Amino acid sequence: MALAACSVALWTWVFAATWAVKLFPMYSGAGTAPMRLHDVWQWYAHRAIASAGIFR
Repeated sequence: MALAACSVALWTWVFAATWAVKLFPMYSGAGTAPMRLHDVWQWYAHRAIASAGIFR
C-alpha cells in the first residue's frame, strides 16, 4: 500500500513538473516544436518575463 502511494505521488509530481516546465512556454508563444533542455532554460531565463503579461 505504501509503495502504491509513493508511486502515485512520484508520478503526480512528474506530471506537474512536466506541465509547468514544458507547457508554460508553449502556451505563451514559444512555439509548438519540441523544446530541448537548453531551449526551456533560455525561455525561462530570458523570455518568460516578457510573456508573463498574457497571464494577467
